[in-house]
Amino acid sequence: HHLVSGRGRRFLSVAGLIAAGLSRDAKAPFSRRAQVSQRERGFLRIQFGASGLSMVCSANRNRYSDVITNQQRTHFHDQGWVVPDWRLSAQRVSELRALVETALADQPGKRNYLPDLQRYAPGVLAFAAAPEIVDMVAEFAGPDIAIWGTGVFGKPAYDGVSTPWHQDGQYWPIRPLATTSVWLALDDATRANGCMRVISGSHRPRELYTHRTVDASKLTLNQELDWQALGFDVEEPIEIEAGQMILFDVYLIHGSHGNDTPAQRRAITIRYMPTTSHFDRELATRQHQEMAVPDLSKRILYRARGMDRCGLNDLVDIPS
Repeated sequence: HHLVSGRGRRFLSVAGLIAAGLSRDAKAPFSRRAQVSQRERGFLRIQFGASGLSMVCSANRNRYSDVITNQQRTHFHDQGWVVPDWRLSAQRVSELRALVETALADQPGKRNYLPDLQRYAPGVLAFAAAPEIVDMVAEFAGPDIAIWGTGVFGKPAYDGVSTPWHQDGQYWPIRPLATTSVWLALDDATRANGCMRVISGSHRPRELYTHRTVDASKLTLNQELDWQALGFDVEEPIEIEAGQMILFDVYLIHGSHGNDTPAQRRAITIRYMPTTSHFDRELATRQHQEMAVPDLSKRILYRARGMDRCGLNDLVDIPS
């Protein structure tokens, strides 16, 4: 006899399962359980008992429920963003600050915004692939995920520049358009030093609004939209502490004010796309040429979890 295990339809011999269970502990009583196969959202368990062999199967086990609460999940879908309970430890924040400062020292002209942090500080990818963070992202992006970008907003003291109101999807070459971003604070982010500001609920129409190209010499980005002209009437600052993070949707309108305080306000962004979407390099080249946005055509797509589902993405494993 054979059993089918999970979505992968891997065939397992019952005799082999029994032998494997007994060989692990020949003295263990038959009343113990042996979980033989567990996947991201389903499992097959073989139970050895006095009454014989039985199976317990589940195809919809949610392994992320202890990371994002139902209330937080609803808030993300309704408002377009959420601040999870989970946060980085002070030690991890200190390590990331060191990575960021090394990268910014190498690229002093990009201290306000360095859009390809992983190029200058590849160690950031290990943080980006942390199971706790990927678990949270998977709640909204699904089980097959690629990391396609990391960046840092340095917001130096006294002259940290603003980020204009925009939607990230305006200049990202992903089709269908889909990305969950993580905005991770390395310093306390406050109204005074330029915390992230959002137009809650602006993601719900799933529409990219008209942006205009602006002079970015004193901004982090050259794309800007007028959210008030679109009928929205409230902006919301999100103040968070160092180590906390904001997860937000690709269609959410957001931005930030400048920093004229005596302390810098650093934050890392990590971009996660479901691999059901295609990272279109030809589109990236056209966007760079037509909008003068950063050229994303050469970006490496790192596997965060799972596999490429659309068949068009070239995923690379994160170096150990």
